[in-house]
Amino acid sequence: MLKNSLIKTALFFWHLHRKLFISLIVLLAAVLIILRSLAFYLEAYPQVVKNFVEDSLNSQVAFDKIKVTVNPFFPSVSMQNFAIGNDTGREKILEFTSASIQLNIPLSIFRGQIIIDTLTLEGGHVLIQRNSSGEFFIAELQLTKAQKELEHAEKNDPSYMRFLNQTNFVITDSKILFVDVMHDYPSVFLIDINFKMKNVDERHQISLQAKLNESDASMDIRLDFTGRLNDITNWDGEVYGAVENLDQQSIQQFLQEDVIQIENFQINNIEAG
Repeated sequence: MLKNSLIKTALFFWHLHRKLFISLIVLLAAVLIILRSLAFYLEAYPQVVKNFVEDSLNSQVAFDKIKVTVNPFFPSVSMQNFAIGNDTGREKILEFTSASIQLNIPLSIFRGQIIIDTLTLEGGHVLIQRNSSGEFFIAELQLTKAQKELEHAEKNDPSYMRFLNQTNFVITDSKILFVDVMHDYPSVFLIDINFKMKNVDERHQISLQAKLNESDASMDIRLDFTGRLNDITNWDGEVYGAVENLDQQSIQQFLQEDVIQIENFQINNIEAG
C-alpha cells in the first residue's frame, strides 16, 4: 500500500514537472556543447588565449600548447612551457613548465566581465634580488616603489601585481634564489616551493612551504593581513612561522641582521636539529 502511494506520488510530480526537467536537461546539454565547441576553437587558435592572458596580467607571455578543460562553472585553460617576457616580449624573464587559469563563470556573469578565479604557476625558477640601493626585483620586475607612485597604484599597477592580485594565486614545485647585493649576505635558495595566496577585497591570506638551501631544513610560513598589496608598510595582520631542522644560531642571525625588520618578536621552544 505504501509502495503504491509512493509510486503514484512520484508519477504525479514527474507529470507536473517533466517539462521543466526536460528543459533543464536540454539547456545543460546545449551549454556543454557550446563549451566543448569553444574549447576546440581555443585549442585550434591559441592566439586568442594569449591575447586574453596578456591583457589580464599586463605582461607579455609565451607558451607551446594549451588544453581547455570544460566545466559549466569553473572552466580552465592549461598552458605548457609558460614564459613571461619583458616589455618588448623578445626576452623571457620568468619561465614555468606549465601555467593554468581557472575562470569563475557565475561571478563573471554577475559582474559582466571575465573573472579569473585561480592562477597557478608550476615548475618555475625565480631569481629575487635586492640591489645596492635597497630595491627588490623579481627577475627584471621591480618590486619597490616610491611613496608618490603609490597614490596612482590602482590605475598603474606594475605587471607583477596583476599576478598577486588574483582571487587565488598558486605557485607549486618551484625554486627561488634570493641574492642580497645591498648587504652581501649569503644567497638563500628555496626549493620544493608551494605558495598559495587568497585575496578577498583587502584581506590577504598566504601560505608558503619550502626547503632551504637543498638541505633537510624546511619552513612553513602563514600570513593573514589586510591592506594594499603594494603598500607593505601599512599591512596589518598576523604571521605564523615554523622551521624544522635549522640550527638556532642561523635563526638568531637571520632575525638580528637587516634581512627582515620586526619590531616585536618572541622565540619559544627552539630545537636544533
